[in-house]
Amino acid sequence: MKRVLFSFVVSLMGLGFLSAQLLTDFDANQNITFEGWPNFPTIVANPVSAGINTSANCAEYDRGGEQWAHAYSNLTTPLDFSVNNTFKLKVISPIACTVLFKLENQAGTATTVEVSQSVSTVNEWQQLEFAFPGAASNLYDKIVIFFDFATFSDTIFYFDDVELVPGSGSGLTQISLPVTFEDTATVDYTLTDFGGNVSVLGADPVNAANIVAISTKANLAETWAGTTIGTPAGFSSLIPFTATDTKMKVKVYSPAIGTTIRLKVEDHLDDTHTCETEALTTVANAWETLEFDFSNEAPLTAILNLSWNFDKASIFFDFGNMGAGDVYYWDDVEFMGGGTTLTQISLPVTFEDPLVDYTLTDFGNAASVLGPDPVVSTNTVAITTKAVGAEVWAGTTIGRPDGFSSPIPFTASATKMNLRVYSPAVGIPVLLKVEEKNTPANSCETLELTTVANAWETITFDFTTNNTVGTPAFNLAFVYDKASIFFNFGNVGTGNVFYWDDVMFGEPLSIDEASFSSVKVYPVPVNDMLTLEGYADANQIKIYDVLGKEVYASEILTSRTTVDLSELTEGIYIVTILNDNSVISSNRIIKN
Repeated sequence: MKRVLFSFVVSLMGLGFLSAQLLTDFDANQNITFEGWPNFPTIVANPVSAGINTSANCAEYDRGGEQWAHAYSNLTTPLDFSVNNTFKLKVISPIACTVLFKLENQAGTATTVEVSQSVSTVNEWQQLEFAFPGAASNLYDKIVIFFDFATFSDTIFYFDDVELVPGSGSGLTQISLPVTFEDTATVDYTLTDFGGNVSVLGADPVNAANIVAISTKANLAETWAGTTIGTPAGFSSLIPFTATDTKMKVKVYSPAIGTTIRLKVEDHLDDTHTCETEALTTVANAWETLEFDFSNEAPLTAILNLSWNFDKASIFFDFGNMGAGDVYYWDDVEFMGGGTTLTQISLPVTFEDPLVDYTLTDFGNAASVLGPDPVVSTNTVAITTKAVGAEVWAGTTIGRPDGFSSPIPFTASATKMNLRVYSPAVGIPVLLKVEEKNTPANSCETLELTTVANAWETITFDFTTNNTVGTPAFNLAFVYDKASIFFNFGNVGTGNVFYWDDVMFGEPLSIDEASFSSVKVYPVPVNDMLTLEGYADANQIKIYDVLGKEVYASEILTSRTTVDLSELTEGIYIVTILNDNSVISSNRIIKN
């Protein structure tokens, strides 16, 4: 139903009063106006003149079935929170739901802040409070209220007596690390949601006596929806980062494996001073402790600048994807201290070295994670999903945007790269692109087709004999130090998943790559002594370097063999177990 805007005289001489200020009661005191989308609120007679609200009139708001339906007020003067920092609002709802109160800057030059509260009493007046103790004064000049936040309900709500008042004066202390959510009697555990997250404190799904944070990423919530751990003022003290102490940890209970959880730290007084990093969930519907090392910043974000004051943290569940209504439990946010600075990625890329930064940089709506090989679960590979509707050019840079630590060693006679691919279909076009990281125009592309389905194959890319039409020719004067891979290139994404591994320079290894078996090879990485066991009908072991050169050979005389690798240099090797020169098993190892 279309609503008619009610008209008020707007007269805000500043909202930082020394005592509670009634912004509007929809009766005699009407200092601000409310508009709305898709419908405007209207003034109606109070439908339940009893209890905490016996006034004559109130506002009626019809959501109209729109997910982001809201009422809003554009103020003539920015809000001053130096004394009053909490909004009160009386609400009648026919259902239990969430009401989100949001502050914006009309010019769009400030980060929005949000607080949500739950309506637990239906069909009678309930007073909600939305505290913004850390919000900056003289910055926000727009109030937005979402009733039954982020749903499609076609519901009518009533609201009244919008007030700006001093803080509750409860005496709760400002939040600080570690955050356990257990000291509710003394610590202010306010959580500040944004982008469509809705967070509350509640019972641990495993141990009902334990209090945890519960965040719902609402259906169609923003890809960047998240929650600030505390009020916008952040923590009472700085996160004690140092050059060697760069880690935080959070306990998480996620509904799925492989979900990206991002943690962001910042200066609450300067939101340009930030650093972000990510971790992936490894279990579903069970607790795990995720570590976040800020020395490994997330792609396209700032590095950890130790000259900045980090006193605020926000967490983002399923970062990069729109909300689907999933619920995440989290607890025990702590500073860990020591971190490991990972080395920049370089060829060969095996995804096995724990000291290498294997961050993958997606674009065009590709989504890549590291995970288990679909054939041999102990082998770590890259897993790229070309999402439904992804761009025809969706792809993944192998590493961060700054590419490899050293150039790809092309020569006039060595112009090939190869990698292993596990594709869902035959004939899928796979494009490999190399470029200069600081001069993207200096690039070269080549494309090959998969020849098997649901099995591993090695694809060789020759940048001189199969250069993609319409792209720059291979040029040895260029310093190629970055590579990107594009699955099903030229076609819109359909949700297909591609596994890939062992990105190497040159010709493929001259060994049988058909079987990476369940033979145990340990430890990996290895310093000197390597042990092999779990094989049968084998009589020989051979070891090759990444160029296919045999560097070790020996007979196998027992069911368990120990090999001395102390004479080999550091690097990647292939260990093969054979029976009369027929390969039974191939395993990659890292020699320290």
